[in-house]
Formats: sequence, structure tokens, C-alpha cells
Amino acid sequence: MIEQAIWGIGNIAGDGPRIRDIVISAGAVEPISNLLDQVTSASSTFVRNASWTLSNFCRGRPSPALNSI
Repeated sequence: MIEQAIWGIGNIAGDGPRIRDIVISAGAVEPISNLLDQVTSASSTFVRNASWTLSNFCRGRPSPALNSI
């Protein structure tokens, strides 16, 4: 279920800079990055989806504020 939620957040953030910034300001970066740091036996699809989601937080123009990501 967590993996699907992360995938959904990635899709939402990938819709454009305005929505991406809303997702970032809602605090989505830290929990996802913490999950990646804590997981030792995660499936490769979990790691791939979480990494893809975090990369969507960095996409688009204008770029997000560096301190927010």
C-alpha cells in the first residue's frame, strides 16, 4: 500500500510545477526519503518508485527551491 501511495504522489507531482510545489510544501519529501533510508530489504520496484517520485520533485521549470527538496 505504501508503494502505491508513493507512486500516486509521484504522478501528482509530475503534473506540473505548480502542483509539484504544493506536494513539496505539504511535506512529502522527508517521509519518502526517510523510507528509502530505513528500508534494508525493499523490493526493487519500491526503491525504483520512491526514487522516481523524488526525481519528480526536481522536475519542471521553474525549478523548486533547493532547500525544499
